[in-house]
Amino acid sequence: MAVRYSVARKKAIELLNTGQIKNPPVPVEKLATLVGATIRYEPFAGELSGMVHRRPDEKAVIGVNSMHPETRRRFTIAHELGHLLLHKDEKLHI
Repeated sequence: MAVRYSVARKKAIELLNTGQIKNPPVPVEKLATLVGATIRYEPFAGELSGMVHRRPDEKAVIGVNSMHPETRRRFTIAHELGHLLLHKDEKLHI
């Protein structure tokens, strides 16, 4: 898959503008809510950090490894938001 940095940057800026986020720290949970995603914190086996599942009703669930440190959980949410915005055809990404 080709890296689409310009598209990713554009989507990130649009989401930050929608959320009226102008300064760090970025409230990633708020941004997830804005795109209609629910966040679930669960202990995952192994090194799995997160996943995203788009349900048949098009609502998304972001799963985050509750065993990881807060900084990693925040990164994981942001990362999975990227998959939601950039890969609308994917139903599951691990």
